[in-house]
Amino acid sequence: MAKFEYTKVFDLSHPVYNNCPQWETYENTDVRLEAKHPTHGFLAERIDINSHCATHLDAPYHFIPHGISIDKMPADLFQGECVIIDCTDIEPAHSIGLKELEPHSGRIHEGSIVMTVTGWGEKRGFSNVWYHDYPYMSQEGANWLADKKIKGYCIDTLSTGAHPKHLDNGIPHAILLGADIWLLEDFVVPRELLKYE
Repeated sequence: MAKFEYTKVFDLSHPVYNNCPQWETYENTDVRLEAKHPTHGFLAERIDINSHCATHLDAPYHFIPHGISIDKMPADLFQGECVIIDCTDIEPAHSIGLKELEPHSGRIHEGSIVMTVTGWGEKRGFSNVWYHDYPYMSQEGANWLADKKIKGYCIDTLSTGAHPKHLDNGIPHAILLGADIWLLEDFVVPRELLKYE
């Protein structure tokens, strides 16, 4: 008989609610009741939301016109060993690059999922700092990860690339998604998870 070990599960997702924080040019998320118990005998809600609001995944097709779309990606692409990199000491509006990545070179292999934790998920809100000054992946860092042939990259900020007020935020997206590396963005990491780094 097979023996199964207990695995702790961590929910990294941000809650979605009416007018929740998201990329500032998107139409606000709208969550409202569409059916109520007293009137209809049941409860139902309507949710109008951008697919890149709150915790979300970027498939290559997000930036690459000929890239694979999420409905064509097999489920095993989202499973694998995750390498967690603690970047919580990085300054606002600074890039994650070789200085942060190379010390973990021996742990990052083809097919790895790499997660950089900046602590930004804990700051989620409507402040200018959260919207504009989040840490981001640099061009050199994106190229380094693409050369490693990882399968996924995760960052707990609003976007993989810098806010446009600082840089062209599309470059890291184009590099990673162009290498068929999916991106997970805008989540929150419990401090307890960092002990698995």
